[in-house]
Amino acid sequence: FDAGALRRPTTFGGAHSDWAAQGTAQAFAVQHRGQTVAQLQWTLTGQHNQRNALAAMAAAAELGVTPAQSAAALSQFGGVARRMQEVARVSWQGQDLVLYDDFAHHPSAIATTLEGLRQALNADPTTQHARIVAVFEPRSNTMQLGTMREQLPAALACADRVLCHTAQLSWDAAQTLLPLGQRAHCSASVQDAVAQVKQWLQPGDRVVVMSNGGFGGIHAQLAHAMRQRARPAPPKQPNLGLAPRAHGLRQGVQHSGRIVPPQTRIGDALAVNQGRGVVFAG
Repeated sequence: FDAGALRRPTTFGGAHSDWAAQGTAQAFAVQHRGQTVAQLQWTLTGQHNQRNALAAMAAAAELGVTPAQSAAALSQFGGVARRMQEVARVSWQGQDLVLYDDFAHHPSAIATTLEGLRQALNADPTTQHARIVAVFEPRSNTMQLGTMREQLPAALACADRVLCHTAQLSWDAAQTLLPLGQRAHCSASVQDAVAQVKQWLQPGDRVVVMSNGGFGGIHAQLAHAMRQRARPAPPKQPNLGLAPRAHGLRQGVQHSGRIVPPQTRIGDALAVNQGRGVVFAG
C-alpha cells in the first residue's frame, strides 16, 4: 500500500469530522463526509467505543476496505477482556441481573463506562428503569494518594448505588463521596462489600465492578451472591397446629362450652372432657 496515503489528515468522531456517527453507541449510521456509507450494530456500549469504531473504519478505508466490510466485521466484535466484560447473568423475577467487569480506575474512565451503560439501558424500553450498582476500587497509585478524588462524585453520578472499597487509601472516601448522599457506601473489606451489594440487589440491576487489579476475587463472590439473592425462597412449612395449641394453653382451653384455666394440665383437661375431645382456642 501507499504509505504516503496514511499521512493525509483524517478526522473522526465530531459532528463535522470526515467520519461521523448518527445514532446510539450500539446502533448507528456511519457517515463519511456527510454521506451515509454503512450501518453498524454491535454489543459494545459508550461513545468512546463508537469513536474507536470510526477510527478503525477510517484507517481500514485508507487500505482499501469498504465501510460496509468494516461494519460487518465490527458487528462480530465482542470487545476485549475487562472492558464491560459480562461476568455473570442471572434471571430474577423475569428480569436479568447482570455483572460486568471493567478496567476503569480513574474518574474520566469511570464516567465514560457508566455513562455508556446508562445510554445503552435507556435506549431499550425493557431496561430503561434498570439500576446501575457501581463497585470500584481506587487501586492505582494516583487514586490511592487521592490525587483525583474530588472528581469522583461527578464521575459516579450515573450510578444508582456506589460501593467504594477503601483498603489502603490515604484519604477519607466517605467524606469525598458525601455529595452522593445515601447512594454511596464505603467498605474496608471485600467481604463487607459483597454483603452490602447483596443487600442492595433488585431484579434488573446492572452491577459494574471497576478496578485495575483483581479486587480480591470479588467478581466470583458477587456472582455467587447474585445467584443466592435470585434463588426462590423455600416454601413455608405447613402449620401443624403446634403454635395454636401453645397459644391455647396460655389463653385457656375451651371444651364443651367451658374454659379450662391455663394452669390446667392437658391430662386433666382430657379427663374433664371425658373423651369428647379438646378444642384449642387459637
